[in-house]
Amino acid sequence: KTFADVGYALAGRGGRRAAVLAQRGNLALYMPTALVIVATSLEYVAPSSVTSCNGVYTVVVCGVMYLVLQYVRHWGHASFLAFFTTVMVAVKACGLLPYAFARYSESS
Repeated sequence: KTFADVGYALAGRGGRRAAVLAQRGNLALYMPTALVIVATSLEYVAPSSVTSCNGVYTVVVCGVMYLVLQYVRHWGHASFLAFFTTVMVAVKACGLLPYAFARYSESS
């Protein structure tokens, strides 16, 4: 049911501990980086004349993600959010691809 259970099924108690350590390491090491990347993207998409600080956008992203996580936590059958997020990331990637080609072809 959880990643720790998978670790337990594969390698016993040591596998459970390793899986929990991997999850916590991901949370501690990757999540701050992901927040900064998303906040910078939000700043680029919706620039504000009020502030030029990336911290404001980071707080906004943290707030939105907290609400989404609370929603998903209480509604386990809400797998459509994962599907929606995946589709939105794909749309963003496809939408920015022509921009990236145009920008980098001008600079070379």
